[in-house]
Amino acid sequence: MSLGRSRRKSSIKLGKRHTYYLIYGLFVFTIVFCGNSFSSRIEPMIRAELQKQQQFDIQIQSIHPIFFPPQIDLSAINVKEKATGRQLAVIDRLLVRLDLLSLLKTRLAVSLGASAYGALFDGIVGTGSFFNVNAFSVDLDCENVALEKIPEINALGLGLMGKGSLSLDLQGDIYDPKSCRGDLVLSLKNPAFNGIPPLIIAPRVQVNSLDLSARLENLVLVLEQMKLDGQSLSGNMSGNIGIDPVNINNSQLDLKGQVKADLKLFNQNVIVQKKAIALMQAGKPIPVKISESLGAPWVSLEE
Repeated sequence: MSLGRSRRKSSIKLGKRHTYYLIYGLFVFTIVFCGNSFSSRIEPMIRAELQKQQQFDIQIQSIHPIFFPPQIDLSAINVKEKATGRQLAVIDRLLVRLDLLSLLKTRLAVSLGASAYGALFDGIVGTGSFFNVNAFSVDLDCENVALEKIPEINALGLGLMGKGSLSLDLQGDIYDPKSCRGDLVLSLKNPAFNGIPPLIIAPRVQVNSLDLSARLENLVLVLEQMKLDGQSLSGNMSGNIGIDPVNINNSQLDLKGQVKADLKLFNQNVIVQKKAIALMQAGKPIPVKISESLGAPWVSLEE
């Protein structure tokens, strides 16, 4: 009798175990099926929405949605301005994940992980609220960014190069550049730039480091501090840069500071202020002012 009961109990346990496996298998199948169905539908939805963009031309080579945890893996992203064809960004890979904590604050936000310009980016991009999706906020950090790989830097035609770190905190309205405000911290190692004739005749100028902190408000970049450290060129600078969102080269400069430089970098024939030559020969810092535009800066001696 006891042997028959034990067999019945084991068969009942075995039957329950098979039932659990069956339920678990159906659950996994349902999740995978729904995930694949979701993934196959979301890519054309994203591409259709990008086509509706009036201001930007956004091309993405591949879009790979991931059902769980919810995220989208994008690769080879190219962003251009439709009106001018100006290239705004080139991103090798971008991983977008929904930031669930933002929902508790009645706003939509996503966390980003990206590789672009030889650097790794990490941050959060969000809207102002559920009811104002045009408002945005960006909190971004990156390491090993390469200046020469950034289109806007290359557009200056100064041959700027260097690697470093960047921290950006920015808020505003995507359709109103004047509303943008925020803070920027930049640190570069071994930055270099081409000579700017007729003043700087050296073909290439390289320094050890550049550290910069600035804030943006009403299309004015307030340069709170810029420190340059190098053997042939060093100094510090502060002031304002009036940003032209249409053509960055037309941005207006109003900067003041002190520069210590090797006289060999310059064409002495075009330096009107002979006091500047005397200060460089003596190895002393020169009080300077930089004005005019970013594309054609004018450097003069500050009295």
